[in-house]
Amino acid sequence: MASKYGDDAEVGGSLSVTGAFVHNEDSADVDFRVESNGQTHMLYVDSGNDRVGIGTNSPSATLEVSGTLKITGADEPALLMLDDQDGSAQIGRAHVGYVGSSDFAAFAHQDRATTTEYCVAHRSTGQTDINTSAGTNMTFRYASATRMQLDTNGYFSVGSNYAPGSHKFAVDGDALIEGDLTVAADDPRIKIDGDTDSDPGVELYENGTRKWIVYNDYTNDNLTFKTDSDVRMVIDDDGNVGIGASPSGAVVRLEVDGGSTHLNCDRYAAPALFVFNDGDNQYRYGIKIQCGTDDGTATRGIRFYDGDGGTEAGYISWSGGTVTYATFTGAHEASVVPSDYTVGQNSYDYGTVIKIVSTSTGERHKQVKYVVGPTTSAKDKAVLGVYSENMDPDELESPNDHQIFALGDGHIFVCNEGGNIEIGDFICSSDTQGHGMKQDDDLMHSYTVAKAAENVDWSSESGTTKLIACTYHAG
Repeated sequence: MASKYGDDAEVGGSLSVTGAFVHNEDSADVDFRVESNGQTHMLYVDSGNDRVGIGTNSPSATLEVSGTLKITGADEPALLMLDDQDGSAQIGRAHVGYVGSSDFAAFAHQDRATTTEYCVAHRSTGQTDINTSAGTNMTFRYASATRMQLDTNGYFSVGSNYAPGSHKFAVDGDALIEGDLTVAADDPRIKIDGDTDSDPGVELYENGTRKWIVYNDYTNDNLTFKTDSDVRMVIDDDGNVGIGASPSGAVVRLEVDGGSTHLNCDRYAAPALFVFNDGDNQYRYGIKIQCGTDDGTATRGIRFYDGDGGTEAGYISWSGGTVTYATFTGAHEASVVPSDYTVGQNSYDYGTVIKIVSTSTGERHKQVKYVVGPTTSAKDKAVLGVYSENMDPDELESPNDHQIFALGDGHIFVCNEGGNIEIGDFICSSDTQGHGMKQDDDLMHSYTVAKAAENVDWSSESGTTKLIACTYHAG
């Protein structure tokens, strides 16, 4: 229908339309333009291309807005809806919506809007996927600095850019785990790799208080165990264990050498080893030693050595149900008479024949305590044995504590009162103080103290007394 104002009608004032307004009802290639105060193409209809422009006279899409688009809601929140479920929106270089899968609501760069290169996708199941393109790393940044990264091999690093990584999980800095850490594999390992000249280790805390530190000392490669600041145990790189300090200076040192275990101690006037199974019960056993053959033979079940470890002093062995002590000497502990006692010194010479002066009951009801002195008469049936030494010269545990040999073998002082002595002769006390003599018969009596293990021909001796080898039989 033709305009009643003509083809080129102009309205110089207000135009009021009370009915429907139709522009280009004949579908001709006729554009429509609305001009505002500062914009000549505030609204523009490009009829030839079927496009509408706001702020532009050359829209490149069905609707193009040159400027800011604001959507506000009245009774309901504002909503921009693309009714096509596979539709997308592009804001700058950001692509939102469809990336090739109808199950995805995705976000991507406009050049990466595919099912393998998108950035974030939310599935209809509720699952959220974070994705990166093949051959690229996924990085997490703060102020453009990398804080976490997942590289193309699946290695995850925290605190620094480790790509390409060498571990499935790497942390540059401190890590806190509030809960259990489980490492599961055929041969699980926890690797702590410190820098050069560092002390990598583990610290154990209880409610914020450090209790233990276990670390490798880079100066000597010792594994050190500390309670806060005090060293409690050290294992050196040879496998030796030091209790209280390094193995070279420890109070107690445990060494393992070729399958043999050594407990080396530096403890003065104190035992090297305590074995506790306390409970005030006779069936709480002490030490069990299992060694030797299955039929019950052990030639050196227990071995004893001198202070420098070079010479064997004796051993305990067993065979066929019998235990053997070698070399064996049984002894009594005793106090010497007060007139002969000097603190820190031996009261008599080794080999002096000793008799009982008095006895008393010890701390235990089966224990006998002896007071002793040297014999002074022949065939003294109070004879106890032969003097060995002062057992506690520094008086650290028990003053006036002396050892008297009574069984086994050793030496004894003898004199010529009974005549020449042959191997096998019994020895008894004599009238010479602290000396034995040849007994006048071959019977063991209550006064017999020993049996000679060497011959003595007094005519060949320069004196009338001598220290000879013997076996003890005082009991």
